Amino acid sequence: MDTPKSIWLPLRPDSSGSIALKAYKRGESAVAVERSMTFSAIDKPQIVMVTDGVTADGRQALIQQLRVSDHDVFTSISAQALPRFGTSYASVHAVVMHFSALQTLEDRQIKALSRFLMQCGSMIALAFPDPIFKRLKQLSGCQGNFLVNVFSADQLAAQRAMLEKPSALPVFTELLDTRPRSKIDQLYTLLVIFCLGYLLIGFIAVGVASRQRTLFILPLISAGIALLVWGHRQPDKVLSSWLEMGAGQSSAWYSARLTLQGTGFWRERIELPIEAVYAANTAVDGQMLMTENGSLEFPVEYGLLSQNTYHWQSGLSVDAPLSLAIENGMPVVVNSGPQLTKQGLFRWRGSIYILPSLQPGHAWRLSSATAKAEYAKIVEMFAKQSRQDSFALLIPFSADILPAVAQRSGWLLIHGANSGVL
Repeated sequence: MDTPKSIWLPLRPDSSGSIALKAYKRGESAVAVERSMTFSAIDKPQIVMVTDGVTADGRQALIQQLRVSDHDVFTSISAQALPRFGTSYASVHAVVMHFSALQTLEDRQIKALSRFLMQCGSMIALAFPDPIFKRLKQLSGCQGNFLVNVFSADQLAAQRAMLEKPSALPVFTELLDTRPRSKIDQLYTLLVIFCLGYLLIGFIAVGVASRQRTLFILPLISAGIALLVWGHRQPDKVLSSWLEMGAGQSSAWYSARLTLQGTGFWRERIELPIEAVYAANTAVDGQMLMTENGSLEFPVEYGLLSQNTYHWQSGLSVDAPLSLAIENGMPVVVNSGPQLTKQGLFRWRGSIYILPSLQPGHAWRLSSATAKAEYAKIVEMFAKQSRQDSFALLIPFSADILPAVAQRSGWLLIHGANSGVL
């Protein structure tokens, strides 16, 4: 009683920017306390300056070094006010934080900040001890290219370009090149066969029918067959995923495309793939339900040939199944995981070679006998995404990396240790 308590809730303002809160005090008389707040939107992501451990003069010096134009948005907050939820970083472009502020964060704040870094978020660390900084670097997505450690404001001038992040992943439409053949192609074939068969039987019935009433039975039989074949049928789910990570990293940045194609009438709940669960913002309309096993479901209603496509981008923790190294000037690939890896591709000095499947613990070395990869869409995508690497590899990932909940085609690109910015 009479003790102030802080609670943290994830809230999303409506289109007007307002949020209404109502609190009830338990007891004999339930008294409601109402408050409302109005938020104003900003048209640019903000650079958050954590004030703990940084003097007022120090903050001004940092802002002066980071500011490019008068339109840059800087927000100064205490470490206590940093988000407890990963989605709260959606409007944050970069975080500037002293090590003393990191030491005061709660577990939930550290998890939210870690998720932000996994998603290639930018962070300027001030005077972080080297072991701590290396752990954050390993955790960060995009090979940690958007995380730097500085010890004075003067060192920021060379790091300003870090905040201008390029596009790291293939665009949404390019994932079509990795998509497997859908069952919907077979459905179109069935529709053509059904229509042709209907016409053929109709012509035969006209020629042999002794009574006209027989011709009226044909549509009823055909309708019954159609309802039987295309009645209550779950939509065809095709999932295409593309992940990228650096050698030695513990997180990957992914782009995923889910296509739902109606194969009949269906009105149920669809389980979303793991990519959607880990996405910062799940772009699915309607109410979602978290199941007991931690998956997400949402209601859908489909008819024959109706289609919806969803796209997610985010970062998540991944243990690389293969490790890369250079020995005597030549690349070496080692299967450091417990599973057999599938055949993939390997890039070395501009050329792309066939990477064989590897047993656990086995190593592969490039030789003059190694076959080069023939042209294909996936080879072209790999060449584009690894163009700044002297060496990199691309392999199909299996369910032990990301659980499969649909027909899927997924690829994991591992950049070499001396890679450039994605």
